[in-house]
Amino acid sequence: MSTPSFAFPQPLSEKYRPKTIAEFIGLERPKRIMANFARDPRSAAFLFIGPSGTGKTTMALALCDAIGGGLI
Repeated sequence: MSTPSFAFPQPLSEKYRPKTIAEFIGLERPKRIMANFARDPRSAAFLFIGPSGTGKTTMALALCDAIGGGLI
């Protein structure tokens, strides 16, 4: 088997993934909660639940970026 001569730089899901909390469409209540926490971070734990493909990991990554933290 030969490999194709073209390569995509990154998957479309990564290319168009929201990078900040403000870039999310819809999800007004979770966006408000995360934005408030990002403005005044305190020791807290968040549990993101929901079906696959709803943006749980993306929201967590955006929150970590907003507060300068990391995922555990």
